[in-house]
Amino acid sequence: MSQMFSCKSLITLELKCCLLSPNDLRFPTVRTLLLDNCSFDFHDENCSSGCLDFSQGCPKLIALSLVECMFTDAGSLKKLVKVTMGPNLVNLTIVDIECILSNPHKFEIRAPGLEDFTLLHNSNYARFPSIDFPALKHAVVDVWKPNYPQEHRQEGLHNAEFISLPYSIIQALSMAPGVLEHQPSSPYRRLKSLTLKLTPYQKPCQTPAKVDQKHWQIPWKLVTYFLSGSPADSTDLLIQS
Repeated sequence: MSQMFSCKSLITLELKCCLLSPNDLRFPTVRTLLLDNCSFDFHDENCSSGCLDFSQGCPKLIALSLVECMFTDAGSLKKLVKVTMGPNLVNLTIVDIECILSNPHKFEIRAPGLEDFTLLHNSNYARFPSIDFPALKHAVVDVWKPNYPQEHRQEGLHNAEFISLPYSIIQALSMAPGVLEHQPSSPYRRLKSLTLKLTPYQKPCQTPAKVDQKHWQIPWKLVTYFLSGSPADSTDLLIQS
């Protein structure tokens, strides 16, 4: 497939409903890449390591979107997918990753130059326990259900200056106050603006959920916790209903 897209003038590429091998990710001139409803097949013996390396095949990539992509489960994959980005990537969007397997996949993502990260996710079959974004500035995280209350402490989000968190994390922390006692300081060290969302993330085709606003009131202790790591004299707080 890579030979089909080797044109030197190709800058933007959208692939929809394609079956891909990790070895197909060779678009040397592409700067903006959208993979929509694509399936990644790791059953090839040359791809059994479970690695997606965009840094080698897409060295000029600036923006990447993975929208409702599917990951197959090979026996040697061990349910771990390692995703490596090149230093030029500054924008990454992940929407509703799915996996064909009985137990959840874990995704490790490395992106040394990433500045903007968006994760919209309503599946319980893909988890993101390890993300490394040392240059991150903006982060939008909206997951249907956090697997553990401490998941909001993602190491890769620590450097974010502007972050949006979902109601599911608010709910998890509100129902497990002991978590805050063991983690007394906020994980966000450079925070300038925090958005807390009180409505759940849903796909565009879904009927909007009705949320009891009284039930989802945010404890002030929780707000103080989120803002405690900010070095700024003032931090913007936005609550979206």
